[in-house]
Amino acid sequence: MHFKYSRYTTLYGLIVSGRGVASKFTSYRWFKEFIRDRFGFTPTPGTLNILLAPRSSIILQKILSNPNLGVKLEPPEGFKPAVLFKASILGVPSALVHPIIEGRRIELAEFVSPVNFRRSFNLKDLTPILVQLDIDK
Repeated sequence: MHFKYSRYTTLYGLIVSGRGVASKFTSYRWFKEFIRDRFGFTPTPGTLNILLAPRSSIILQKILSNPNLGVKLEPPEGFKPAVLFKASILGVPSALVHPIIEGRRIELAEFVSPVNFRRSFNLKDLTPILVQLDIDK
């Protein structure tokens, strides 16, 4: 099956709860500075977790398999690298953060943004949502 994607790609999924570990990671000064410098906003602690629909998971896998796409995060020692992409969720600038971890579930996408989506938009688990992904550097 062949999937085409363009610079702007829409991903669909459902909001889900995470394990609560991203809040600490996204609070590190080096991470906040990286996001501010590369994406133009300072992220709030934590991530918005989206369980992608099957077709969106396949599209994201294809995008991630291209080493020329995305912004590479080379963190300090002791942390895993990641690939990031500019995104927009409900009109809010955001960034997809995909850690490079063996066995990482492709269908679980994590996003940082300058707002807490759950509080700002009263979002609950299993709320359908779409993300506009900008795969251009």
